[in-house]
Amino acid sequence: MAKKHHLDTTNISNVIDQYKQVYNINVEEGKSSGNLWKQYKIANNGSTGTLDIYKDKKGLYSYKANNESASKLWEFIYENTFIEEMGVKKYSFTNCSSENFEDILDFLGNENKIDEINTADSSVAKRVKIISPSKDEITLTRYNNGRLLFQGRAFAAARDFYSAATLVLNLENKREEYLGLFENKNDDILDSDFEKVLPDAHDKMSEAMLNVLSSSIILINGKQKLSDYCCYVMSACRVLEGVLKLKFRERRLTINNKRGFKDCFEPGSGTNHRMTLDTATNYIKDGKEQTILTKLYNFLRVHRNPCAHFDIIDEESNLLTYEEAVEITNEAIGLINETYKIMP
Repeated sequence: MAKKHHLDTTNISNVIDQYKQVYNINVEEGKSSGNLWKQYKIANNGSTGTLDIYKDKKGLYSYKANNESASKLWEFIYENTFIEEMGVKKYSFTNCSSENFEDILDFLGNENKIDEINTADSSVAKRVKIISPSKDEITLTRYNNGRLLFQGRAFAAARDFYSAATLVLNLENKREEYLGLFENKNDDILDSDFEKVLPDAHDKMSEAMLNVLSSSIILINGKQKLSDYCCYVMSACRVLEGVLKLKFRERRLTINNKRGFKDCFEPGSGTNHRMTLDTATNYIKDGKEQTILTKLYNFLRVHRNPCAHFDIIDEESNLLTYEEAVEITNEAIGLINETYKIMP
């Protein structure tokens, strides 16, 4: 019986496009029916391979490959699609140069312990273990073909490392794609907007992500396969809420809920009292960052109703007032402006 896998195939077309670009191999989608979810035909060096991917009623995937080319395509899909097996979460990125890899290690190494791992796998260029101050462990591997793989049981930390690396590797290389997000087609204005909305990844975002990682602020819950632009929005939100949490600590305030902040910026649909990632993306794209801050005030007000995701209390167990929330948030915004220059 074929082994079955947990896959997130939301962006399968993008994965196939990446494969064609990286390996310069023609891949065509064939006909599918019944439990045959997708069929791909791979033309390589005069031979044609066929990859059949099956999906059962439980949403689990299996495959059948008739030659080596088809097997390699499956491996690529497997490594570039969200996978959950035995509690291990995996993320990957393709076409990472050795210089890019060292850049990632440089900015992740300031606050995190990094140990190189020896391996007998000849396909591995370098493998390291990254241990954060909160003892989250991530294994980061760069393969000889440029593929980058993140592995770790600490799901949220793995996602943060993935987002940070994606920014460094890809943000500045997709300028035209991001410019297309803006309605105004005037080149001068677009250049200005681009610089305003997407600051330099190396100088600003890596530092901001490191600050959040080292503070163990894990805020986003939901979908994992996000565009680089959404990763920027996520990061900006993390920085803002991360500084807020530090401000709470300074004032000896406690988040009296195990769920904490993590549901405040959740991808997908949400309630009127919860910011969604799509909404945050549109606000930043439209220059309405202040709306995000206003919503943060509303999060902090905390009425005891089903939409309240956390309570913030002082040493006498008194709830934080709206006025106190505004004051602390303004302090946080000021600190972010002074340090990162990424929020208005």
